[in-house]
This record gives sequence, C-alpha cells and structure tokens, in this order.
Amino acid sequence: MARVAMIGILLGVAWLNSAGGQEAGSPGRRSSAVIRVPADKRTIQAAIDAARKGDTVLVAPGEYPGRIRLHGKSITLASHFLNSGKTDDVARTVLGATKPGGAVIKVEPDCGPNTRIIGFTIQGGSDGIACHARIQILNNHIRKCGDGIDYEDVSGGLCRGNLFEANSDDGIDLDGDCDVVVEHNVIRDNHDDGIEIRFHARRGRGTINIVVRDNVISGNGEDGIQVIKHDGPDCRVLRIERNLIRRTKMAAIGCMDKGNTREDYKGAPIGDRIYVVNNTMLDNHYGLTGGANLVAINNIFAGTKNVAARNVAGRSIMVRNLFWRNGTNLDRCNAEKATMLLVDPRLDADGRPQRGSPCIDAGKATLERDGQEVLRIEKKAYAGKAPDLGAFETDLPSAPTSTGR
Repeated sequence: MARVAMIGILLGVAWLNSAGGQEAGSPGRRSSAVIRVPADKRTIQAAIDAARKGDTVLVAPGEYPGRIRLHGKSITLASHFLNSGKTDDVARTVLGATKPGGAVIKVEPDCGPNTRIIGFTIQGGSDGIACHARIQILNNHIRKCGDGIDYEDVSGGLCRGNLFEANSDDGIDLDGDCDVVVEHNVIRDNHDDGIEIRFHARRGRGTINIVVRDNVISGNGEDGIQVIKHDGPDCRVLRIERNLIRRTKMAAIGCMDKGNTREDYKGAPIGDRIYVVNNTMLDNHYGLTGGANLVAINNIFAGTKNVAARNVAGRSIMVRNLFWRNGTNLDRCNAEKATMLLVDPRLDADGRPQRGSPCIDAGKATLERDGQEVLRIEKKAYAGKAPDLGAFETDLPSAPTSTGR
C-alpha cells in the first residue's frame, strides 16, 4: 500500500521558475508572479485577493485558518511541495477550519480552468474543498472533514495524487454536471462512501464524462464507489478502471436508484454507460451491484463475504472476470460464464499478481457487442500478449490507464 500511495503523492509536481515574485518579460507583457505567505502577505486570503491571473500564492509551512475563497481568476495556491516534491511539506502546511460548518477552501464558479490547489493538509471543515468550478486539485492530504472534496454545479477537472482519510461523510462527493478525472489517489477509512457519484438530471447539453482510475480505495464505511441515479435522461459515461477496492463495509461498487444513498444491495438498473474495467475487488461485503448498460471486463472478485456481482442486467455484460472464495459469485447477472475464471488469483499483500498467477495475460483487449466494438485497451497499456486481470499489470512500472478519455 505504501508504494502505491507514494506513486500517487509524487505525481503532478510542478517546478517554479520565478525570482521572488518579480515580474519579467518584454515591455507590455506581464510574467506570472509569486506571492509568498507570510513573507509578502500576512494571510492566504490577502495573497489570493492580491494575485492576478497566472500568479502563484506560495504558502510557507505552518498552520493557517480556513474559510479560504478562490474566485474570479486562475491562480496556483500551493505549499512548498510545489518546488520540493517532498511529502513533509504537505504534512507541515496545514489549513484548518476555525469554526464548524464551513469549507476550508471554497472554489467559486468563476474560478478559471487553470486554477490549482497543490500540496496542503486540509482538515476540520464541513467540506475540505467545496468546488464549484473545473480546476486541478493535486497532492493534498484531506482528512477529518465532512466530505473531503464536495464537487457541485458545473465542476470537476482533475483530482490527482491526493490522500483522503477519516472524513465523516464521503472522501469525494460528485454532484451536478461534474466532469472529472479522479486518478492516483488513496481514499481510505472514510465514514460513508469512498466516492459518491450522483447522476442528477443534465442541466446543459452533451455528455458528461467521469473517469475513476488507478486509485486505492479501502476500508470505507459504506460503498467504495456509490453511483446514485436521479430522474432524468441517461447522459453520462462513467469509467471505473484499474482501481484496487478492498475491505469496503458495504459494496465495492454499488448502483442506487431514485436519489437513494442508503445502500440496499438491490443493484439499481442505471441506464447510463458504465465501464468497469481491470479492477481488483478484495474482501468486500458485496462486490458490484446494479447497472443496466454496464460493461464489466478483466476484473478480479475475491473474498467477497456475500455476493460478488448482483443484478448486472438489462443491456449489461460481464466478460472475462475472475471469481474466488466469494459467498456467491453471481446473482441475476448477464455474465459470459464460459469466460469466467474460478481459480485462486495468487495475489500478494498489495493485490498484485505474483509470478505464476493465472491473472497474467488472461484478460481481453477488445470487446464487441452487436457487431460494434465497445472497448479497446491499447497495446501500450499491457506488457504481455494480453492484459492481465485486475488493477495491476505485471512488468509495467505502475497501474496503467486502460481506455483513457
């Protein structure tokens, strides 16, 4: 686990090339500036308010009050991790709520798309980050809040390399028209869901894409990933790829209907497209429940206390998945039993295939339905003659992306 967490926390490091906040460049053009807290401005909010588009607010190690507001422009708000890449700088730069009931950081809808929040420990708010725009949230440790990140309205962007733990509600809560990539995070021991995704009725036009890939999701109090359908058209594509989901108190991946967030294990027939590709689901109470237009391929279900896959029905299909030591493997699922593997996956303590594992080169790289290709895993994403089963590809340096965006 520690190695996976380190991979996540070191991704997304940016390096500054600026001299003490001085402006440079040709006449009439302004270079980005660095505003240091507390050297240049005493408070983080004062530095944010003074910053202009493209500037960086660089926060020295210390403890700072929350109720921080980002608005009206694209800036980088970062700890010294931005320059050092050292996780010690994340731990030593703490943003905390001074009063109950508010977010530590609020991102207003008018924030620009190049806004970044990098390298803080964020704790104690009703939300760690209340996000109402599409921005980048990178390499933070968000703990003991309500929701770690609460995405609302037209929001999303990139959520990468963060650690979410011990939040009293969800690690990540996705609402509204949230178009987001959630990757290389560790999401563990949150009281409710690791990730909660609500499929609200679409406010605009077009398709919303949600990608959840290469995360370690463990020990959460309800579902690892919970998908909740509201009334409205099917307008989302959700890709759940190469995640390790383990020791979840309820379902590893649970589909709910009619706005219900209390897990009932019925497996709601959500019609939006959901791809569940190359995940490893270990020692959960339930595995995958629900979906009426879901493709599940190359997954490992092992050690499930009750049912590994329930009511994956409608136009859904399950192909080339491995089942081992589950209470029940399948309950009312559209599964190709001829392609099921019922063998010991031979995984190590981190969920990776050991040498000689039947998971190695046992997956499928393409899938067709009704004469049309619905999935293709690029050759660069696997090392052997075929993809391995589960989240980790043998002989590649880290868990790769399987189908991309």
